[in-house]
Amino acid sequence: YKGTINVLPSGSGTDASQEHKTITLSAQAKVVSVPSIEVKTYDLSCGHGSAIGTFDEAHLWYLQSRGF
Repeated sequence: YKGTINVLPSGSGTDASQEHKTITLSAQAKVVSVPSIEVKTYDLSCGHGSAIGTFDEAHLWYLQSRGF
């Protein structure tokens, strides 16, 4: 995942956020997440974040028992 919030000089007062969440399903899975913000003005509120996690064995068993 690669995403950018780009606030132009005319974007004063902007309120923006970017969020990326990924769940990997195996130990071989690889995730690259690069959230970024490019700001060209003042008086704004921006935020970004990224979270990557896995299921534990109990969660995987539950999903698999339901056909996932």
